[in-house]
Formats: sequence, structure tokens, C-alpha cells
Amino acid sequence: MIINEIADYVRFLRKEGYKIYIALSEEFSEDTRKALSEFLPDENAEDKTITRSVFFDDMEVAKISADKEEYVAALSSPLKYMIERLHEESDKQISETNEHDIYRKALQYIKEHYTEGITVADVSKHINYSESYFGYAFKKKYKMTVSQYVRELQLAKAKNLLENTSFSVSSVATYVGFDDFTYFSALFKKYFGLSPKEYRKKRSTLV
Repeated sequence: MIINEIADYVRFLRKEGYKIYIALSEEFSEDTRKALSEFLPDENAEDKTITRSVFFDDMEVAKISADKEEYVAALSSPLKYMIERLHEESDKQISETNEHDIYRKALQYIKEHYTEGITVADVSKHINYSESYFGYAFKKKYKMTVSQYVRELQLAKAKNLLENTSFSVSSVATYVGFDDFTYFSALFKKYFGLSPKEYRKKRSTLV
């Protein structure tokens, strides 16, 4: 595994006298970050190190630090390559397991709580993933953010309630999780081309 290659490489460098450190961002899972936590700079080292960031898809995914500029310049390229591979491997891993557990669990949680104003932070906490990484992975897979997915569920439910119940429009908005009735109406019209009141009136006419 690439994570073992990184660990072995950094241990070798340290054995050779290089003071080098790595810090992974929350784009990686907690388990991955823990696996390389021995290479985090300690408090005394932070003030004396030169740091370079590693980016993937315009996101900072790691920081490489050393006590000398020439060390960072010489060592950051191979480490950067390894960390990019680690990111790809982690991304592949979550993609492979999502059908079996991660996304199934996340989608189930969203469907059970979407009327409660849940956020990506709530879902990430439920599945034990970092918020930033899960948000990135979810958007990559479903082509929408968690918030957009929640919103679509809310509006679909509102549409159903308007068609099949006599609840007032404001009650429907509150029921599906909107505190701001004006925002709910504007959003409903954006999605369905009619305001909630207009939609109910049209449906009742058709029925």
C-alpha cells in the first residue's frame, strides 16, 4: 500500500538525518491520518520548519515540512507524488465501499432526517468521515452537494403533501424543514415553475 511506502520513505529520510514532517488534511479519512501521525511536527519543531503545501484538484491535502529549505525543495517532489497517489487510492477505496456501506448508510440517514435541517457535517459525523472529504466524495459521485440532495428531498416531499393533503402551504413548508416561508416558495417555484399555492390550485383543478 502507498501509505506504507510513504511511512517507510520518511523513516528512511529521518534515519539519514533529515528532519522532515508530514501533515495530512481532513480530505483523508481519520484512519489514514492516524497511520501517518508519527510524522506530524511537534510544537517545538513548528517554529523552525519550512512548509510546502500539496494540492489535489485545487484543494490542499497535505503539508510537507523540513528544518531546511533545501530539504523541502529536494524531498517535496517524491513525497508530493506519493501523497497524490494516496489521495487517489483513498478516493478509490471510498468509491469501492460506498455501495456496500458508506453511501448506503449516508443516504439512509439523510432520508430519515432530511426534514430536520441536517447538514453535511451531521451526515459526516454519522458515518465517521471528515466533513470536507465526504462532501467532496459525495459531490463527485452524485454531481450535487449534500445540501442540494437534502433540498431535493424536501421539495419532493412538499410537492407530495400539496397534492395529497389539506395542510396549509406554510404548514407544508415547516413540515419539510423550511423556517423561511418566502425562501421555500421561491425555491419551489424555481424547481417546479409554479409557486406552492399555484401548484396546489392547478392540481386541484386537474383532479
